[in-house]
Amino acid sequence: MEVEWNSLTNSTYINEPIGNQTFHMEFQAEQYSADTMWINVYMTLYNKRSQIDGNEAAVRSTGLFPLQTIKTAMQAFNMLEADAIMHYCNTDNIIIYCTWLDNRRRDAYHWFLSRKGYRYGFTPDEHKKCIMKKYKRGTTI
Repeated sequence: MEVEWNSLTNSTYINEPIGNQTFHMEFQAEQYSADTMWINVYMTLYNKRSQIDGNEAAVRSTGLFPLQTIKTAMQAFNMLEADAIMHYCNTDNIIIYCTWLDNRRRDAYHWFLSRKGYRYGFTPDEHKKCIMKKYKRGTTI
């Protein structure tokens, strides 16, 4: 598993095969104020890239290997979180946040993230409910 950079979308991501599916987690960085970088967590699991939008629109659960997916998601999140803190906390405060498609996902995300100090809050652009954590400038892991 390796963290990769996408300069077009200003994001870091991990793609990892799980059986015949691909797990994708991405941290998308967006600057909403002069001293704070907001980082959105995006996660999907798919068989073919062309199916991603349809799966999300229909709120489908597509995972065929749940235990392996959970293990991969936890490892990927920890790696991407450490990478974000290393790259952005030198110059900015950062807020890492995630939203969800349905209550089942919300509960799963909250179960994992609350153990890492994440709490409920609101996104800066649409004021949607999210799970978030703020890291002050100079934080290291």
